[in-house]
Amino acid sequence: MGFAMGMAGALIGDTIDYGEWKTGVRVQSVLFSASSVGAKVGQGSMNALFGFVLTAIGYDGKAAA
Repeated sequence: MGFAMGMAGALIGDTIDYGEWKTGVRVQSVLFSASSVGAKVGQGSMNALFGFVLTAIGYDGKAAA
């Protein structure tokens, strides 16, 4: 995961630099905040989806193995 997370951080930085080059305005904090919010929403959505799938197939975590 180290390579993927490093790549994600680099791409956010590249996006900031490109936006500054294109518009002349550097919105670093806005883009980092949007990235953080997007990651949190995505993680929460995936956790909810996994919970719904486990419920749909009748998973019982307390059942004896």
